[in-house]
Amino acid sequence: MLGIGGLEATRRCLRIDPDVKIIAVTMHEDEPYPSKLLKVGVSGYITKKANMEEMVRAIRKVMAGERYISSDVAQQLALRPFNDRPASPLEQLSSREM
Repeated sequence: MLGIGGLEATRRCLRIDPDVKIIAVTMHEDEPYPSKLLKVGVSGYITKKANMEEMVRAIRKVMAGERYISSDVAQQLALRPFNDRPASPLEQLSSREM
């Protein structure tokens, strides 16, 4: 996106209409992107490598009032507390700095 990133675009959309449903379609699978966008308020998070069936499933879940996270990203988020890897330096940045 030109000019602003997904975090700021999400914030602005939700400020205008808190009930809007946003699904982030992104190339970023790794932290901190999924967590930051989910905290800001996206309803879904899928990667650009998702196939059409997954995109349709995400849209249906979100429209039904549920949240949707791609399985590869969901697994990373679930296993994160057990990961011995050092945290990404990007995780230290504020939303504005991102």
